[in-house]
Amino acid sequence: MYTVDVKNQTPQKDIDLMGAAKVTGKDKNDPKVAFVFTHKLVKLAITLKADGTSLTDADLAGTTVSLSNQQTAATYNVVKSGEATVTTGTSAEIALHTDGLKAEGIVLPAATTKDMVLTFTVPKLDNQAFHWNVNSAEKSQAFVAGSKYLYTITISKVGVEVSSTVEDWTLGNGDGETGNAE
Repeated sequence: MYTVDVKNQTPQKDIDLMGAAKVTGKDKNDPKVAFVFTHKLVKLAITLKADGTSLTDADLAGTTVSLSNQQTAATYNVVKSGEATVTTGTSAEIALHTDGLKAEGIVLPAATTKDMVLTFTVPKLDNQAFHWNVNSAEKSQAFVAGSKYLYTITISKVGVEVSSTVEDWTLGNGDGETGNAE
């Protein structure tokens, strides 16, 4: 059994898990073996873009990307091949490997992406976080082993700049008035 742990996403080459099915029908008379390796985990590739109106690509410099609600441990039977078996435990948020306006991650297969959220934290905006639900994408309802999911995420600063001061209440009727109720 080979243990898989995807908590630490750097370096990516250390996380990728590939396996090959058993080759049969070979002997000393026909010794050439051609293994066909397949990826057993899931690859995420994310490109970040600024909307060009409220933000520029320079504003996104240093942005970090994380993915929530992730299982991080699995086992893989090297002898039997097959799929990686996810070790169900407490889900975690995984910080993806980010380089400039690109982010990538290798995560475990998942039957559903429900409750998985990509979070983009932008240092130049006082670490403001922007969120995107993975499950909102039609072709991302599950993470299938051996698949690579490509995302282009446009980040825009939606909102209003507000400045405010606090002033005392002003008296609407001077020093007040008197009256008799009947």
